[in-house]
Amino acid sequence: MKHTYTIFEAYKEKAESKLNAVQKKAEKLNIPFSYAIENERIEEFSIRENSVDKIKLKVFDFVVIGETVVIGGYKILAYTEAVNGENIIYLIDDTAVIPKEYYTRIYCDHCKSAKNYKYSYLLENVETKEIIQVGKTCMKLYIDFYNVDAVIGFYDNLKGLNIDEYNEDMIYSMGSGYRYFSIADTLNYTIQAVEKYGYIKECNSKNTANLVSDCLCPNTKEKIVAEFKIDASLKSRVDEIIKYYTDVEDKGNSYLHNLKVLFKTDYFSGKFFNFIVSAVPSYYKIEARIIKAKEDEKTAKVSNYIGAVGEKITVADMSLKSVHYFDNQWGGSYLYVMTDAVGNIYTWYASTDKNIDEDSIFTIKGTVKNHTDYREAKQTVLTRCKITLQDNQAKII
Repeated sequence: MKHTYTIFEAYKEKAESKLNAVQKKAEKLNIPFSYAIENERIEEFSIRENSVDKIKLKVFDFVVIGETVVIGGYKILAYTEAVNGENIIYLIDDTAVIPKEYYTRIYCDHCKSAKNYKYSYLLENVETKEIIQVGKTCMKLYIDFYNVDAVIGFYDNLKGLNIDEYNEDMIYSMGSGYRYFSIADTLNYTIQAVEKYGYIKECNSKNTANLVSDCLCPNTKEKIVAEFKIDASLKSRVDEIIKYYTDVEDKGNSYLHNLKVLFKTDYFSGKFFNFIVSAVPSYYKIEARIIKAKEDEKTAKVSNYIGAVGEKITVADMSLKSVHYFDNQWGGSYLYVMTDAVGNIYTWYASTDKNIDEDSIFTIKGTVKNHTDYREAKQTVLTRCKITLQDNQAKII
């Protein structure tokens, strides 16, 4: 006999435990029995009867194979129970075809008796295919089947396993860790959420992960459907992010390694939801670094040293590239990195924050302190500087 059961991931361990117990009992009774777990996949299920809302769950096929035991040249096809002058037939071998005469025949072919037997067994000779009926008390004498009750009990238990039994309440009550979500859909919603609200990481009801979850989970979808829906125009952007994490070299970075593993398939478990959502702002940061690196490379090729060490210079049309703060024994300092109109790079360590906006254009006066190289870019180091905004001539010191 061979049965295939479809098992939810949430009950996989429980099903394995049951079948392992059955396997141990089969070994004690010398009954051929085995099972295999096959065809892991994601399927959709309605969370309630007649509901259009569905959730995705991982399921497995448990293929259970149990051969009918053969002892003394006979195998048990079925056993019967006499009720109201006829027999209730309990099949042991699901493939067996029981002749109609045994539906009403209450007889023992061993003792040739038509006693009022409560139970009897239908046996098939494995060579001649002859079927005989034997009363329960004659089983041991006829084919030395002393443990017939244990064997019958084993097959009854096997038929009553119900390891794939489930109902809508079980599906609805499964935690988010057992629900599966489309990576592409999750990224699509995340891109929209980040573009509208920015990435909110804080642990509260309004964070990005919760908002995206509301878009994907059927029980809350109606509340937000007017705000977000799958945007087909974002497909190329989504594909770009998926390709990046699929091909990324993690270089010992566990975060990138985890994302690379998760992006191997089209669906992911809900327990990794925050991981997948965080992939979008993380990709934006990586993308910005790549763009900046290209810009820096371009700037490095055109930047030259300006002035001689010790010379006082004045440079107009300057723009702020970046500001970095460093703690030191004097309380801290600010490193200003600036460029002029042709791409030459200047640096200046100031003791206070000058509050220069990134889009400001200004003129700087200072003394050349040194000429250095940073990532193959020539830089002019300034000291004792004064800055004047070019739009309103407001001096910043």
